[in-house]
Amino acid sequence: MGFQLQLSLTGDCDLFYLGSNTTDQCTLTPGVVIDKEDNINPETLLPRNISQTSRVGTVVSQENLNFIRQPGFQRGIEGQEIGIDLYIPNAGAVFGNSISRQTTIRRQEEIDVLPAGSFSTIEQIIKVNHEKAVLGRTVRGIPVIPEGEEPWLYTLSSGASFLLPTIDPKLEGSDKPVDPRANRNLFLASNNARLPPASFVVYQIGVGEADTPKSEVEKLSQLPSAMYNSIWFGFSPDVRISLHNRSYLEILGSERIIESAGGEGGVADFSNINSIVSFSNQIINPDDLSRFYVQAYARFFATEVNAINQTIIDEDTIYAPHISFTGNLTYTDKVFRYYLGTIFSDDVRSYLGADYNQNLSNDLDLNIGAIGYINPNREYYSQTWGSLTKNFPLSDNQHFTLVGRFNYAIDRPVQASNFAEAIFPSLASFLILEGQYNWDWFSIKIGNNFGGVLPNSLKNQLFLGTTFNISPFVNLSGYFAPIDENSSSIKASAGINFRLGQNSNSPFLSFNWSQYRYDFGTTPQGDDLIQKDNIFQVVIRFGQ
Repeated sequence: MGFQLQLSLTGDCDLFYLGSNTTDQCTLTPGVVIDKEDNINPETLLPRNISQTSRVGTVVSQENLNFIRQPGFQRGIEGQEIGIDLYIPNAGAVFGNSISRQTTIRRQEEIDVLPAGSFSTIEQIIKVNHEKAVLGRTVRGIPVIPEGEEPWLYTLSSGASFLLPTIDPKLEGSDKPVDPRANRNLFLASNNARLPPASFVVYQIGVGEADTPKSEVEKLSQLPSAMYNSIWFGFSPDVRISLHNRSYLEILGSERIIESAGGEGGVADFSNINSIVSFSNQIINPDDLSRFYVQAYARFFATEVNAINQTIIDEDTIYAPHISFTGNLTYTDKVFRYYLGTIFSDDVRSYLGADYNQNLSNDLDLNIGAIGYINPNREYYSQTWGSLTKNFPLSDNQHFTLVGRFNYAIDRPVQASNFAEAIFPSLASFLILEGQYNWDWFSIKIGNNFGGVLPNSLKNQLFLGTTFNISPFVNLSGYFAPIDENSSSIKASAGINFRLGQNSNSPFLSFNWSQYRYDFGTTPQGDDLIQKDNIFQVVIRFGQ
């Protein structure tokens, strides 16, 4: 809704030049103009600025007086504009237009993908004597990352890694015969070293040791434990996020006049008119005016528009230098790991963590862990987690598995609104109980997330999953969430997978469909703002 108000008043200058005999005419209104052509923001229909062309009491030339007496509102001769001419096309809004009375929402995602990878070499040295074995492992990597703030850093560090020494574990010799039975836990411990997820290694060295069994081993639980410690250097993903908000109007048509009125003229005697004019704390009575001329025009109009609120999130992933130390104690039935490190991004993030896995019995497994970060963000944040898995054998080809698992996101930044959470999910705590029945070629799983139990928790969710192994080379999978109260979630999915070969490293080809649901909250009228996207993917994977 908008309006235009045009008004000018001229009268004798005696009011401003008291005691004089002047016969000049002066303007009784300031010259205030909002120009329709130049001063209206086309995206908001709001004035950019207001211009003042004259002041109250400015003398109006006879030529200008003759000009403003022409039919219609006249500001005056160029350079001598007087009066008020306010054009306000956006003075308020009424919800709805001729196209729709409902708010709609659209989500668009654009992904630019660049290939990145790494070529690594592994050099391993094993030494044994009569009572123990030691292992030294050196990994050198050449990450190929085409983009980044400092791409030269990737290349330079990769070349330098081949100049660094190979780790050579120390082991004292003796005059006793060598016992060649190296403890298998030594190799498991080296493989249990924590590797930063989704990262590229440049240089890693580690040393492990384990005692050799004193006697013949009848069962694995008799094997001594092994220890392995390593230092890792490489590059880890660092997500940079910028948020841009923009509100603007999409104009759908021209202005439609609702009401308009106006006129102009002058009189010589105002004795029968009850009116006063006030400006700058000065009261003007009509009786004081001997000559007077007024222009007064007004019109009210409506313009059909769509009011668009746009939120754009740019999410760029670069790779930041990362150094970490990790170690573990590996037993036959349990593993304890500890680790610390620093990621050198814009905000340096250091962390300290540990986790513990144990097979409590043949059919019961426990996993717990915790990690704490300095300067946490959406990707790297302090958390604790755990799971307890119980397997119930039913027959030779049937069993049922019950799993309880949780994650408590301690200091992950949380979005302030449902709208932001749908665009940029941040809730990460969960408490899930799920059961899975497996029968030869078929499995079905049902699970539930109990929302609201832990702080910053994912909301209530009930989900079902199933898998059909049609043959050793083909399987079908499906997923459905009949209840999911989260702002951003997968409602359903299905896929078919082909193994293109007979061994575990054979290529894998997958065709997948997923339906994503985004809940952006409600409109001012209380209607739900929900969008569903159907995503189709073709994926080929090589190796384990």
